[in-house]
Formats: sequence, structure tokens, C-alpha cells
Amino acid sequence: MASETRIKAKDVAKALGISETTVSRALSGKGRVKPDTVEMVRNYMRGHGGLPVDDFRTKNIALILPEEYSAKYPTFFFECLAGVQKACNQRGYDVIVVSVSKDSTATLNRLVKVKRIDGAILTRTYENDATLAYLKENGVRIVTTGFTEGEGVVCIDQDNQKSSREMTQVIIDKGCKRLLMFDGKSEHIVNNYRRRGFQEACEDERNHLEYHEIIENIDNPRTVQVAVRRALREKVDGIICADDYISMLTMNELKRRNIDSPVDIMVASLFDNAYLELHAPSVTSVRFDNYAIGEEAARELIREIEDPDSAKVKLKILSYQIMMRETTL
Repeated sequence: MASETRIKAKDVAKALGISETTVSRALSGKGRVKPDTVEMVRNYMRGHGGLPVDDFRTKNIALILPEEYSAKYPTFFFECLAGVQKACNQRGYDVIVVSVSKDSTATLNRLVKVKRIDGAILTRTYENDATLAYLKENGVRIVTTGFTEGEGVVCIDQDNQKSSREMTQVIIDKGCKRLLMFDGKSEHIVNNYRRRGFQEACEDERNHLEYHEIIENIDNPRTVQVAVRRALREKVDGIICADDYISMLTMNELKRRNIDSPVDIMVASLFDNAYLELHAPSVTSVRFDNYAIGEEAARELIREIEDPDSAKVKLKILSYQIMMRETTL
């Protein structure tokens, strides 16, 4: 518990020769204040009976998005943001949206250095994640949407392995005997679980399959074209796409080649969005509640900020739904 006798902002301002507004901004993280000034104010308060620095909350949470989110994967991140915003509004927190590349933390440096955030929600996890490591090194409380092995990090995730396995089983039950999985970037942890689910289902049904394979690192129209050529060469009758972006590219490429789905090749996606539902033909997909995952992540982070000694749950798994549509009829 902090001491009940707290040094006043006006006394700090007078002693340091700065305004009370500057003192308030330095402690809250809201507004523009030089990093040196922030450190000066906090050091003064530590030495003059003020609250420990950790007791000052900015009421700011950083929502960290990958750089490519707006172009390739808008559905998940926009809906997740809406859920985060709702939970934060209910508890009086503000959301600062930050876009980062997987190998650089430059855009986070200022927020972390001047202590403008109480915690961060990391919306994509990578193998050897530089952003996660940076946040942990700087003592930032973290919740991820997606799994990570990092200790002390709460993960809110969807059951990508189980849903991938179930979707693959659906395709096999529909009569497909030659399958390809069009997978995304291997460095994305979520894709590890999607691959495992596909492999498990294929192993379970190995006596009913003639061929199955995974093509990794599909992330643009060119790699999809190459993958579809291989699908035709191998005479596959089913393609499972790791996400909605790959699925849309695949459907466009099949249409360009006058290949009918589901007559020639069944197609399914391991992540849903409205475009797949409205596409002609509509694409069978796994639907997750992206809004709920954002809301739950924010609630967990705020709970940890306000009660850091409370017990942590390493992983919370949210449910999903298989949406059967025209490409597997």
C-alpha cells in the first residue's frame, strides 16, 4: 500500500521550476513531455515521500498491430480493436494503437521510455518475437491475442489447432482424397497450430487419402499462383487455406483459370470474414469471435494492471464455429 501522505504536484513543480501541468503529464503519460523531464519528476518523487513510480497509472493501453494488418488482414484487427475499446471504455482506459514491424521496436520506444502506457496487447505473436522481448525487458505488462511461450504473459487465443483438424475432417468426409494446405508465414505462431491440426486429421484418415501436403509461406498473389499450379499438377480435389487473405487470393486464381469450386476443387478457409461469406461462391470457413477476443484481452490486462498480485491464467481459449458454404457442397 502507498503512503497516505503524498507530495503535492504544486510542491514538485516549485522545487523543480516547472509547471503543475508538466508534473501531471509526466506522471500520467498523457500529453507531450520530454523524457528527461519525466525522469526528473519521478526521481524527485521517489526521493521525497511520493508514491512509487509503479503506483502511477497512465490509464493508457497500447494495442500493438503488425505493419501488414491494414492491407491483408483487416477483419481480425479491426474487430479486435472494437472489443478492446469497449472493455477499456468501461474501465476508464484509453487505447493507443501502435503499428510495428516484427524486427523493429522503434515506434514503441517513446511510449515505453516516458512510461505513457500501463500495459500492452500484442495482437500477433512470432517465433523469436522482438516486440515481446522488448516489452518484457522494459517491465511492460503484456497480454497477447494468440499463443506465446513467454513466461508471465497471459494469452487469449482461439483453438486454431482443433478448428483446423475439424475443418480438414469435414473436407475428407465430403469425399476429398487429395489435399493441399495453403499455409501462411511459418514465423507466425498461429500457423504452427493450423498445420498441426491439418496433419493430425490427415494422419487419422490416412487410409482414405491418396495424397496430402502443406505449402508454407504463401502470402501474396505470386505464391498463390505457384501453389495453384502445384494443386493442378497433383490433381488435388481439396484445398485448405490458412486464412481469409490466402483464401480470397486462391478463389481469384481458380476463377482466372476457369476452375469451378466445389465441382473441380473444394476450398475451405481456417479463418472467416464477411467477404468469404458474400463471395460467389461463398467459402466454407472457421468463424471466430474477434470482438470477444479483444474484449477479453483488455479485461485481462486491466485486471493485471490494477491487481498485479492476482493469479494469472496462462491461456484462455475461445470457441469457434464451422460455417458450411458453397465451396464444399
